[in-house]
Amino acid sequence: MSKKPNNKLESQSMITSFFQKKLDKSSTRSRKRPRIEVEVDNDWRNICISGINLEFPISFDPYPSQSLIMEANISSFNKSNNVLIESPTGSGKTMALLSSAIGWLRNYKRNISASHENCLKHGNNKCNEEESIKKTEEKDIKIENNKCNINECFDNNDNISILCDKDNENKSNECTCINEIKIYYATRTHKQIAQVIKELKRLPYCYNNSNNTATINHTILSSKEHTCINSVVKKSSNITEKCKEIDFENSTKCKYKMRLIKTFDKSMRKMMGTQISPAWDIEELVEYGERYRVCPHFAASTFLRMDANIIFCPFNYIIDPIIRDTANIELKDSIIILDEAHNIESFCRSSSSFDFTEKEIIHSLNDIYLRRNLLDKFLKENTNLKLEKEVDDTEDAYLSEYKVTFLNENLQHLNYLLQFLKSFLNWFNNFAVEVKNVPSKNNIQSRVFRTSEIMRSLVTSKLIEYKNNPLELQRLKNAWIGAMKVGGEDENEFDISDTKLNKKFKKIQINSLTIVCIEKFIYFIQFLMKSPNAYRLFYSIEESNVSLDIFNFKNTEISKFSDSSIIYKSNNELLNIENEKTNYDNFIGGEKYVPIKENCIVKMELWCLDPSLCFVDAFNDAHSVVLASGTLSPINTFVSELGMKFESIVQGDQIVPKEQIFASVISVGPKDNDIICTRNELSSCEGRNGVNMLLEIASLIVDICENVSKGILVFFPSYSMLQQVMTKLYQSGLIKKLKRIKEVLQEPRKTSELDSIMESYKKAIKCPNLISQYCTGAVMFAVFRGKFSEGIDFTDDLARCVISIGIPFPNIGDPQVKEKKDFNDKFHGQKNLLPGEEWYKIEAYRALNQALGRCIRHRNDWGLIVMVDKRLYNIIETNSPDKNKISKWVVENIRLFNKYEKFKNQMKQFVSEREKLSVPLENIII
Repeated sequence: MSKKPNNKLESQSMITSFFQKKLDKSSTRSRKRPRIEVEVDNDWRNICISGINLEFPISFDPYPSQSLIMEANISSFNKSNNVLIESPTGSGKTMALLSSAIGWLRNYKRNISASHENCLKHGNNKCNEEESIKKTEEKDIKIENNKCNINECFDNNDNISILCDKDNENKSNECTCINEIKIYYATRTHKQIAQVIKELKRLPYCYNNSNNTATINHTILSSKEHTCINSVVKKSSNITEKCKEIDFENSTKCKYKMRLIKTFDKSMRKMMGTQISPAWDIEELVEYGERYRVCPHFAASTFLRMDANIIFCPFNYIIDPIIRDTANIELKDSIIILDEAHNIESFCRSSSSFDFTEKEIIHSLNDIYLRRNLLDKFLKENTNLKLEKEVDDTEDAYLSEYKVTFLNENLQHLNYLLQFLKSFLNWFNNFAVEVKNVPSKNNIQSRVFRTSEIMRSLVTSKLIEYKNNPLELQRLKNAWIGAMKVGGEDENEFDISDTKLNKKFKKIQINSLTIVCIEKFIYFIQFLMKSPNAYRLFYSIEESNVSLDIFNFKNTEISKFSDSSIIYKSNNELLNIENEKTNYDNFIGGEKYVPIKENCIVKMELWCLDPSLCFVDAFNDAHSVVLASGTLSPINTFVSELGMKFESIVQGDQIVPKEQIFASVISVGPKDNDIICTRNELSSCEGRNGVNMLLEIASLIVDICENVSKGILVFFPSYSMLQQVMTKLYQSGLIKKLKRIKEVLQEPRKTSELDSIMESYKKAIKCPNLISQYCTGAVMFAVFRGKFSEGIDFTDDLARCVISIGIPFPNIGDPQVKEKKDFNDKFHGQKNLLPGEEWYKIEAYRALNQALGRCIRHRNDWGLIVMVDKRLYNIIETNSPDKNKISKWVVENIRLFNKYEKFKNQMKQFVSEREKLSVPLENIII
């Protein structure tokens, strides 16, 4: 029988001993993958920039572009400035960003140590430097039980409550300690994070060594889809939703999360460093979690985040205000690195835009109504709420009174939210009156409402007070926060030991859907207060192609933020009781509700047209912001659109030799017919050139595939154009010719199918003989701005050629694009924005540049870029200003062709020369 610990100290000692035993045993255990070892004395070189020692792999000297990046970063960090960095793919951008940021932070940590020692208020001259640094590193990982219960780290919405030590807020004027600084390194996708961690592994900063006491710790914030190891949860079609559902039910809970909470110890990071790698990636973290049966997601997002100096995450964790607050991320005094930030403007607009559906709002309203009624009944039945056993102690009597007072306050919160949601539903429904009179187009009735119309509607629905009166908005926030506490996860709040009573009390908790519905409105109002002109309201009524019942509370995705199964499962019992009384299925909030239009999806979208609202809200208090990408050009748009000053701008040169790049623009097809890839030209099939043009494009693609082996990527402006060309391939019989030499694949619309398509693509390139004896590789038909145009590393044979068809202008028929153009035209003088037409062009060329960047990924790589469109030919030939919108490294190597035979001869010659000189993959230097 195991010995039980007598106290907390003994319990902690036993946990530490447990992990140490695991650590000792692990040295003889086989691993699924070899651990990366870095020799402290031999594996890197020191580089001094502005008095700060940085470290690089010893295998090569920094490229000139890397030196420029590191110098700009060090200077910007020293001055708390912001920097824009454009450096072509393969120029070592990521390693330069990591080395300069972490090297600077390591030096800064030493300065923190010195400032603490010399501070008049907090100084301790007796502490040596090593002890001081140790205190600095451990400061952020204190969890004081009287301030933060470990069970509070996640509530039902995975709110992360960490870093509870707020000592800095109480410092007097005498304090001279400098602030702690963390680095947030964000990219657009999880795959890009994996590529960044590969570079981190090549640097020494995360590895312990005797020469450097200021060790750098990291963690990775990622979605549960990438980190969940619970077999029950993983079977669900919605992992995030299922995880929350398990946590919602007291009886089950996630055993991996609970085990982590019970056994976590600071030795975990040390143990991970020994078992996998100090510079671990998500895959290795999951491997560790499976081995020791602890939740990787909870470990990385909570425990390992406590002492992390650099935090890697997707953009949305730090840009989206709702996700940022849910994850309790504080960016003040942090260094923010946004890598692959070419789409940051549209990402910010999207993050500060909000949408609501009729179904979402009525379910949220009904949820508050039912919880309010249940709490009211609960209070009436338990007016003398007490603990399990009666005591006359005055303290217990006080607590009992406190509980009743608390619940009464929350009843008031629910009443307030009920009235708010009724007004909100009224506001939502008011727009339908006008939209229902709009003629239907493709089974959709829709209309855009401008600022003045939005304001008038807020007045009519009595919601304008939230914009005009900050105190009223604060009341809404207080009610929203207060309502979330009712029936929350913290069971120690009331210490209700009666199981039946506790079960009833849990039913009072409002669901995630309601929480986020109200939260979206709060953020909308906050942004609206800052810039009323920045918003447009798009209202649509769309006929559903399947039977739709908005009163159906069964596992239906209502909005992108919904956690539907939780509300439906917990509400069903309450709904049944309520419906027995009313004998109606369509009662919402105690009243009969008539849908706006039967069998229709009714949606309100609040479009933000000013990305600076979201960007400044997120990063205004940051120490420094770094925007980096291989394709930021034209750079001046970031300064105007993001509303923040960038004191330093760096544009690195392409490091790949010119003879390894075949960049071309061709204006004709194999029969020398002009190719102009506009919708009008391609859609006029019976007209002057429509059919010929599609055939020319199809023939050109097949011809290039016959002359270039391995992988070829073909990008189209839209799925519709892609399908037009595919149809022409089949109609003309060219598809047989193409399939004889290439595995033909298309980019899937569903993300879930992406990995399997990519595996098929790689397999055909690596082992073409498995496809057929004539196969030379694969061709992938994809779209600009799609999954394959960014975020996936097509190195070497995976992209020997990139063909771009046309210019990917945003859809001018999209009302949001039209509104953005009009907004820029109206405010380009006042807000220093680009004119609408200029913004429109830049959106196109930035997407083009990003797709072209899939080719040539490192110094020894080679490839062909073929841009197909007469308009591009004319832009380059006439030296039009739009020429500068194309990536500098492409323009510097451009070849123009208006005769196909000349293009074909030079293409074949280039391929022949490169194939003779190709470096074996094992000798590649990245």
